[in-house]
Amino acid sequence: MNYAILHSNIAWMKLETLFAHDFAFLEISQNLHYNYKRTILIDHIIQITEEEFDISKERIEANKNIYRKKH
Repeated sequence: MNYAILHSNIAWMKLETLFAHDFAFLEISQNLHYNYKRTILIDHIIQITEEEFDISKERIEANKNIYRKKH
């Protein structure tokens, strides 16, 4: 499953996993306004990607850090 469409009371989000050079890139809707809510939603999405793609905890943490640096 490459796409997961999630609905919450905060926003619609699109999760797209692209594997290139061992990185999984997450694209989150710009509708998320608060950092703490964004973090909660990212953590929820990370759990889905871990189950679906069996990504190691180290890669998950690295991807979360990459995402947070970009946003």
